[in-house]
Amino acid sequence: MFKEPPSLLSEKFDSPSEYPFDAYVVLDFEATCDKKRYTKNQEVIEFPLVVVNPVQKCIESEFQRYVKPRFSPKLSKFCIELTGITQEKVDRSAPFAKVYTEAMQFLSSCGFGDAPPSRSYCLVTCGDWDLKTMLPAQLKLTGGLDPPKSWRRWCNIKEFMKKMQPPLLKPKPRQPCDLLEMLTAVGLSLQGRHHSGIDDCRNIAAVLCELLKRGCILKPTYEVDPNSVPWRSINLSSLDPSGASPSLSQQLSSLIAITEPHSSKSTSGQEVQSSDKGVEPTKPSQKRRKRSKKHNHDMAGNNTSSSPRRPHGRKKSCIRAPVVLLDDSRDAIAEILHEVDKAENLPTSSSLPPERLKNISRLLSYILRHGADEVGVPITLNGYVPLEALLVLPKIRQEKITQEEVAYVVKVNEKKRFNLAYGAEDKVLYICATQGHSLKEVTPDLLVIKSPEEVPLAVHGTNWEALKKICNCGYLSPMSRQYIHFAKGLPQQSGVISGMRSKATILLYLDVESAISDGIPLFESTNKVILTSGVPDTRQLPIKYIKKIVNRETGEDINLNTL
Repeated sequence: MFKEPPSLLSEKFDSPSEYPFDAYVVLDFEATCDKKRYTKNQEVIEFPLVVVNPVQKCIESEFQRYVKPRFSPKLSKFCIELTGITQEKVDRSAPFAKVYTEAMQFLSSCGFGDAPPSRSYCLVTCGDWDLKTMLPAQLKLTGGLDPPKSWRRWCNIKEFMKKMQPPLLKPKPRQPCDLLEMLTAVGLSLQGRHHSGIDDCRNIAAVLCELLKRGCILKPTYEVDPNSVPWRSINLSSLDPSGASPSLSQQLSSLIAITEPHSSKSTSGQEVQSSDKGVEPTKPSQKRRKRSKKHNHDMAGNNTSSSPRRPHGRKKSCIRAPVVLLDDSRDAIAEILHEVDKAENLPTSSSLPPERLKNISRLLSYILRHGADEVGVPITLNGYVPLEALLVLPKIRQEKITQEEVAYVVKVNEKKRFNLAYGAEDKVLYICATQGHSLKEVTPDLLVIKSPEEVPLAVHGTNWEALKKICNCGYLSPMSRQYIHFAKGLPQQSGVISGMRSKATILLYLDVESAISDGIPLFESTNKVILTSGVPDTRQLPIKYIKKIVNRETGEDINLNTL
């Protein structure tokens, strides 16, 4: 069924499993070139396309043709060595006009088009050069060809990855990010030959599939339209027929995915072990559990205005909005607190009593890490909640917590547990917890650790009772959380933000090299906590990956055989 291709002005789909396009088509031209020399009338010499199915998250079909250049028929030695395209290959190929027509016929044979009943698609490139520079130049040289509407907007996957928070790609000064960095960022290696058009397309498609598996929804980053504006996933400027601006919760309704909560069993069918089986960390105390139950009641309470009602007898649903990209050019905290400083009638955030500061931090931690579903606020797949939706919760309103106080709490939190930022596309103010989630289907933005050099030290803090249980069962487990936490050093050490409780008496040092060598996924959160769920599909980290155990109080090594 045809899905109306969204423009950069708006987007509407019912859930993260329903993508805005029926398919993504990866494109990567190769063109005539010479080393350290400007090439006049640069021409396409390879025209590849790779179709990716967003639902199956795999390559669906491919198209590839070499192209015979017209104005520079003889390839330079540099061009041949760079692309692997020989003079003989282009000499035996058709001119661009014919290859272009064949490419359009290929897309048509796949059922793609610009209007029903055709399938919709979005072009994906590694940079804007292919469609913003090369294609217009080639069409000007060829003449007589008019690209379809779908070729006038595309997703620059490199730009998409840079805007993720934290960015999967971190641009170097005066150096553009390349395909190899993209592959490394998602834990993949180059397949085939770099600068072969079809191989580059396949590698870009592999990155795309990996992002789709992580819950990302790629949308156009550029549109050839002088009147275009940045993409709006939540259009705050839209008005209802009465002329009133809709509330944020109403605007989110078209973006929210409703899913039933997972059971306590893992996807492999193994139950998460309880603490009486010897898993770290131990169960929360009765006091903590009673507090949590009351806390949930206070939070959800008589919430009739800000969260959607559930049909009678139905299980509480999980509200998941698509991954949000953040505007890293703006400092949300500085902007908010600067406005407070300028207002004469508002108290400064720095005057917050320590106890209130602590209470707000605890409340934010609970909602953003564990309680979003209980209180009924929408949370994105990468863990962000619109601050407006959070501030209207009954418990927040009861405590009279303001936006300025939240900004100050985020700023001064020693463990950097939170991030406050504006959406790059919708300009909405979002807040998230940087790690420690127990919410199902919520995965914070994490960096993949690929080498031991990235993590010289990773240490997990615990206590004697828990250590004995770990020894009995032979492994650590995330328990109700998604990951086991490791710090990059001890509390109060320089550069160490978070990762363990300050009262931990036992230190377990991770053998990072062995873990990576054996394929155990390791990640780093934005507040520098090292995370792992253990051996894939088991939620267990065998104790053999702990290279040293130390009594923090005495500094002595602990021999497991003595326990």
